[in-house]
Amino acid sequence: FDNLIDVGAPGRKKIRVAIPNFALETATKGVSTQEAQNLNTRIKDILGFTNWFFFIPSDAFVSTPNVAASQFVPEHWSVIKTDYVIFGKIKPSENNLFSIELRLFDVKSKSMLLGKIYTNLNLKIADIALKRFGDVLIEKLTGTPGPFMSHIAFVGRDSAKSRTSDIYICDFDGSNVIQITNNKVINLSPTWSPDGTKIAYTSFYSGKPEIYQYDLTTKKTLKLTSGASNSSGANWNSTGDTIAFSSTSESGETHIYSMSPDGSNKSLLLGKSEIEVEPSYSPNGDYLAYTSNKYGKPMIFVLNLKSNDTTRLTYVGWYNASATWDSDSKIVAFASYDREIDRWDLFKINVDGSNLERLTLKEGDNEKPSFSPDGRFIAFQSNRGAKN
Repeated sequence: FDNLIDVGAPGRKKIRVAIPNFALETATKGVSTQEAQNLNTRIKDILGFTNWFFFIPSDAFVSTPNVAASQFVPEHWSVIKTDYVIFGKIKPSENNLFSIELRLFDVKSKSMLLGKIYTNLNLKIADIALKRFGDVLIEKLTGTPGPFMSHIAFVGRDSAKSRTSDIYICDFDGSNVIQITNNKVINLSPTWSPDGTKIAYTSFYSGKPEIYQYDLTTKKTLKLTSGASNSSGANWNSTGDTIAFSSTSESGETHIYSMSPDGSNKSLLLGKSEIEVEPSYSPNGDYLAYTSNKYGKPMIFVLNLKSNDTTRLTYVGWYNASATWDSDSKIVAFASYDREIDRWDLFKINVDGSNLERLTLKEGDNEKPSFSPDGRFIAFQSNRGAKN
């Protein structure tokens, strides 16, 4: 535990890391010298996504040829004020593939903190290996795994003038975009199952909003809701055995219901006011955050799933929506419309209603926040940079 770093500590300086060029054994097939350099650059891109690291320029390194293949000498790195060094070696593997050996050294303690070997790689799989190493490296330094193996589900259009939208997924950094739906209608509000194998979403495929589920393993789509009601805003609980969603009756009232992942066992979960939408289960399974107009303006409320008591969480703002939980179930992030500046911005608040904090300001409209699995980052929708 002596090596754990509080990356969020006030005034914390960036971690100084040296990553010499990966050593490439001459007999290695399937990867060229340039491709080896690209892999070295890629690990910097992955770790650099966090903005926690300062990468020491290579011209400051010791002049020893092929440094990553040599013995770790702490004094070579302490003189340029390095905190950690990452050595990478690329070696031959079976079937004309290759392996990568990655080692993390602590300059201060003069010891190796982490060592991993990833075998039978091609260039595509090597990228996954680098992200896996990034996750365990972050865990070694902070006690919590990194976000690099996570994926983002989002809504996109093929053109600015398109009247339809589809569900897509991508890697944590926006790379490797894959289209999930292609049904020529409006598809909205994707949400992951806890095991990451399914996505529930709202679609107008039947002519009105209903909940569907896409299985990334089988590539099959399952319709979960039907009938006279309009259904939207699905959200999985932490165990993956229940989906909460909003459903609007012909009388115009919208309440929150629950159902099994196959669409069965539908029942009313919350019906205490005229409008209750956007349910969001806490990771610990104790709470459900949602938006309600119970006291006039749409505000964020929290339902205690054990006692069935509801608590109003937000009291300011003109319209609060899209509540989402951090990984510890202690913080709720949400979007709020600020009428004075005609903008949507992101805020966060503790589950007990304390420490309300504004996260965005004067950079377009910012909506639909979602915490990364480690709770350190928030992905969100924004039109920043566009002409407003």
